[in-house]
Amino acid sequence: MDDAPALRLSMPLPLPQRGGLVRARCGPCEALLERVRGGFAFVWSDGRRAERLHLGLGGGGELLLELRAPEARVAITPQDPVVVGPGARVRGYVLAPLVPTLVWRRADGGVTPLHAFVPETLAAEWRAGAGHGFATMSPWCARFPARAASQLQAVLPVRVRNDGRVPHEVAAIPFAAHSGLRACRGGLVFDVADLAVCGDGLAPHRRDRAAGLASPDAAWLELPA
Repeated sequence: MDDAPALRLSMPLPLPQRGGLVRARCGPCEALLERVRGGFAFVWSDGRRAERLHLGLGGGGELLLELRAPEARVAITPQDPVVVGPGARVRGYVLAPLVPTLVWRRADGGVTPLHAFVPETLAAEWRAGAGHGFATMSPWCARFPARAASQLQAVLPVRVRNDGRVPHEVAAIPFAAHSGLRACRGGLVFDVADLAVCGDGLAPHRRDRAAGLASPDAAWLELPA
């Protein structure tokens, strides 16, 4: 959907008067907030399915709709095989689903998440040693900005380094919620995931281990059109 509005990290939702309705667009999706008897009703629709939520909200604050990274870890599997030869490196641009989240910002500036609308593109899974998380699939060289119909996604630039002596096939890209997210050219992009082959999987490259799985380094960030 090329004519979808640009994605925004945060969007205020004014509380309507009794019987009133507030409508907002978030990329290809739509949000409705209605004041009903005894509280508020919120409807989130991605064009294929709609979710309804009933809310009780106090005064002295502000309701926000934010796009966030999933709270749990995510394993992003490339749709096509990606093989890194010995002593080589490869980079790509995968898509990470965003989670629309209703947030209440208090008068003192404090923020409290109220409810997260987890998209269907995130499949829950359990892995031994890692616990609960999500899994999803993505093309390796995704288009930017990522605003496919009925989906909210951000581009995750990935760099994989293989210092070993044998080829490595990338089974999944590990992705963590603390990766920085920012607006860029009408879309959203995460910090660069700088990874190295470690055993049978991938781990943060040495220079980024202190910061986690991602780096804000944008020196090589040439996003594809």
